[in-house]
Amino acid sequence: MPSPEPTPPQLLPVADTDTLREIWSAFAPDFARHFDPVTAHLATRCHERLDLHNATAVLEVSCGAGGGSVQLAHTLGADARLVITDLSPAMVDLAAQRLPDGVEVQVADAEALPFPDNCFDRYTANLSLMLVSDPTRAAAEAKRVLRPGGLAVWSVWGRPENSPMMTLPGKAAQELGIQMPRRIRDNFHLGTPEAARALLGGAGFREVDMVHMPMVMPVPDGATYANLMVDHGGSLRRFLEEQDPGCVEHFRAALARHAQALLDQGKEVALEAQILSARA
Repeated sequence: MPSPEPTPPQLLPVADTDTLREIWSAFAPDFARHFDPVTAHLATRCHERLDLHNATAVLEVSCGAGGGSVQLAHTLGADARLVITDLSPAMVDLAAQRLPDGVEVQVADAEALPFPDNCFDRYTANLSLMLVSDPTRAAAEAKRVLRPGGLAVWSVWGRPENSPMMTLPGKAAQELGIQMPRRIRDNFHLGTPEAARALLGGAGFREVDMVHMPMVMPVPDGATYANLMVDHGGSLRRFLEEQDPGCVEHFRAALARHAQALLDQGKEVALEAQILSARA
C-alpha cells in the first residue's frame, strides 16, 4: 500500500493583542540578555533615517528592552520630547531602568495609542509592525499621531530566503520530521516592497521608501546559535518538549549543523530586515 500523505500542519490564527502581551512579557528577560543587543543595532539604523536634528517630539513604539531607545535618547536635542512605549509592561520596566531622566516611558498598544492627533513629528517602531494583530490599524495610528509632514520609520522582517536566523529552525525540524507550528500570516508578510507600500499607502502615508539590510547575530559557531534559539528563543524549547522531550537534543544538534554549514561558507546568521520610511 502507498504511504499516506503527510498531514498538513495546522495553521494557527494570528495572535491577539492580549496573547502578544503575555508572550513578550514572558520573553522579556531572555530577550534583554540575548537578543536586545542585536535588535538595538537595527534600531539605530532606523534612527539614522529619522532626521532627528530638528525633531521636537518623537514617539518610539515597541521599544523592547530599550537598547535602541538609549541611543535615541542621547541623539535627540535636550529640548525635544521623547516618548518610549511597548505593549509589554515587563519590557517597559526593563527599558525604563536604562533611560535617562526626562524620557517618558509607558505601556501602550500600537493599534490604539493613548495620544492625541498630530502630537509627534517623528515615529519609529523596530521589528514590530509585522507582529501586531492588525498592522493596518497600527499604521493608521502612526499616521494619526503624526503631524502633517511628520516622518515615520519602521523595520520589519524582509525576505525569508535571506533570513537564515529565522528559517534554520524550520530546516532542522524538517530534517527530524517535526512539524513546526505555523500561523495563517507569517512574520515575513511585509517583507516585499509591494506589501509594505500597499499597507503604508493605504494608511495615508506618502513618499514611502524602503531598503533591505541584514541584522546579524554575531555567533562564533553553529552550536552557540543553536543554544540561543533552543534555550532562550521564546517558546521553541517548550514546543519541542511537548512533541517529545527526547527530541530537544536531536533538534539542537541538527540546528547547530545547519548553522555551522552556513558559517563555513563564509555567510552570516542573519535576519534580513526591510527598513521603511514615509511622510504623514
